Amino acid sequence: MFRTLCAALLLAWPCAAIEPAETIDLSAILDAAMVPPREKALYAPILDGAMKELQALQDKTKIQETIDAIVEREAATIDEKRRKHFATRLTLSLGGLAIQIALQEERKPKPAPVQEVPAEQDDPPPAPTQTPEEKGPPTAADIRKGANDYVTTFFPENRLGWLNTAEDATRQKDHKTALKSYKKVIDLGGGTPKVYTGYGTAAYHTGDFLKASEAAREALELDPSYRPAEALAGLSAQRLRSVSPSAKLLAGAAALMDGAARDPGSMGPGAGLPGRAEPGSAPAPGGGRPAWTPPTGAGIPAEDVLKAEGLVDQASGALGLGDYSEGGDLAARAAATDPLNPQAWTLRAVADSNLGRHRDAVYNASVALLLTPGNTTALQMRSWSFNKTGRYREALRDADITVVREPRNPFHHYNRAFAQAGLADRPGATTSLKRASDLDGRFAPTYKAAVTAPEDADLLFLFDMMGPGMGNGTPVPSPGRRRPLLYGLAGAGLLLALASLAFVLRRRR
Repeated sequence: MFRTLCAALLLAWPCAAIEPAETIDLSAILDAAMVPPREKALYAPILDGAMKELQALQDKTKIQETIDAIVEREAATIDEKRRKHFATRLTLSLGGLAIQIALQEERKPKPAPVQEVPAEQDDPPPAPTQTPEEKGPPTAADIRKGANDYVTTFFPENRLGWLNTAEDATRQKDHKTALKSYKKVIDLGGGTPKVYTGYGTAAYHTGDFLKASEAAREALELDPSYRPAEALAGLSAQRLRSVSPSAKLLAGAAALMDGAARDPGSMGPGAGLPGRAEPGSAPAPGGGRPAWTPPTGAGIPAEDVLKAEGLVDQASGALGLGDYSEGGDLAARAAATDPLNPQAWTLRAVADSNLGRHRDAVYNASVALLLTPGNTTALQMRSWSFNKTGRYREALRDADITVVREPRNPFHHYNRAFAQAGLADRPGATTSLKRASDLDGRFAPTYKAAVTAPEDADLLFLFDMMGPGMGNGTPVPSPGRRRPLLYGLAGAGLLLALASLAFVLRRRR
């Protein structure tokens, strides 16, 4: 690619040989080619010799051919394992050298035009003189910018050009250009945790805090331990409180609930949830719930923020006592008072998940995750409810993140085992149950039942023993039951016995 760039710039050179110049900065060229300092001693002598060769070249159409020959000649002396890497950096360095030589030639003073002197004039006026442009030699940043502009213009499918442009724009605080360039990298399939975080950082600096939050969530889903994304998530959540929430927030939650399979922009709050209450709505007289609409104005009043925090504390206490109906109502009131309180949405998800309202739980957990990407409790509730609605792949995705973030929480491993059983991954399910059992003896009977079940038995029947937990490894009663472990073990034992009996009878036939 740089060969093409060099040829394009140098075909217009004059045919006269270029005088050697002392202003070309070989170190800057190597910096632009991203040659590590410890390797500059290898490349610098080659560039020094190549500079003389290129400057002495009479036919400037031979620039690309000359660079190819130099690379081929020098790469032949390098170990085969390093040859490709060396050739790439040398080609980039020689391209930068050729650009500097061309630009230096353009800066040379042009000779003054010869003027005829009239015969009758004794003292002709002095010929005008030209001085060189008062501009220093191109820097590494100049070379890199020129190369990036060329690549993104003529090779728009090349991710590296857009990534370099985004990173350079970020360093120069040109956040609009960075945002556009990072978006191109993502669209071209280059979405890494670093790229998503860069994209979110640019969005944050342009004032789009929701987009920044969503980008941080994408980065954390790829790498839950990526610290820059965690920092971006926290900053975005904090700034979201200072602006009015919008329908886009809830549309985004609907898309998350739906596995991001549909365009969030085409979905309203509660899309795909027939017959459910709108999120964030408070109980209304007569038992109904009014539709929730985002508040208007510059932000959420401070008194509402404080009131919601008090309701969250009450909801947390009720849920801790196993009163999911009361806890869910208090959390709903908190969400209606301050729709940007992530804990209110999280506790709604806890209540709905334990009351068997799994579609509502998935939705509420998704809103919480939009507000606080990486929220482990929301991921735990959503994973459990995905499992309970048969969406095992989505459940496994959430469970995998929680296991990385909190590896010593047995319920995360239990959720993961549930999803693996649903996907018919028996070895994975038993391994995850073993881990849960090692961390908490209450899971030992479930693990034992899994390893002793017949080979063709469906392990899904084992996963109704406990509820989804409270995000801290504390088991919670299932709806309408106060002793889930005892009843669950009894039910599991009966089902295991029936499965074993069926297996024995089939063997006897």
